[in-house]
Amino acid sequence: MKIWENVRISLLVLTFGGVVIVLGKSILEPQKTTEQVVELFTFPAIVPLPGWQHQESEALTEPWGNIYRYQQNDKILQIEMRYVDHPHPNEKLFRQYDPRDASVTAQFPTLTRTNSTGSYSLSVDNSRVYLRSCINPRGPSAITYEQFIQNRYTYDLQLSRIIPVLMGEEPLRDHRCLWSHLSLPMSDNYFEETYPILEEVWQVWYQWWHPRFPQLER
Repeated sequence: MKIWENVRISLLVLTFGGVVIVLGKSILEPQKTTEQVVELFTFPAIVPLPGWQHQESEALTEPWGNIYRYQQNDKILQIEMRYVDHPHPNEKLFRQYDPRDASVTAQFPTLTRTNSTGSYSLSVDNSRVYLRSCINPRGPSAITYEQFIQNRYTYDLQLSRIIPVLMGEEPLRDHRCLWSHLSLPMSDNYFEETYPILEEVWQVWYQWWHPRFPQLER
């Protein structure tokens, strides 16, 4: 009984201390929002991609992002990156690209695959083959909203994040996403031959971006 009383007192002290810290932080310094991160984060003009020659980059707005174009022999690869930091637009995009939706798979079957990076989809649209996925700030990539939310509960709700969350430096659940759309023209009108090329590129692309996910400014 005495042990439980000591634990209860310790929890009350910790909670009170957290409230005082958050209150003091909010008074002395306004909480940073993820919109500020977008303004501070600059997509690099060139991202190295072994085996491919960078051709050009093009800035995007609404959502913030960049298009990268690469060439390998006669293949022209395009990669569109979009930074989305609000839960509702993100959910809408997940619904739009959900590989389980019949309207999404109307033209060709859309496949969902999972490897060491996480999950992604492969589909065909207007003679181009697409690989789509959301790079998370923490956890593996996701292509369905359920996967994304599961990552938030699994990787965001960690004891190591208690102090940044209480200080208002990080959100409790981080809904930010780097949407990645890799695409190539169909190989001789046979889309399945193009899948392995995009999957190989995706592995390298993900490994470069995941540790460089835009950081919340503190």
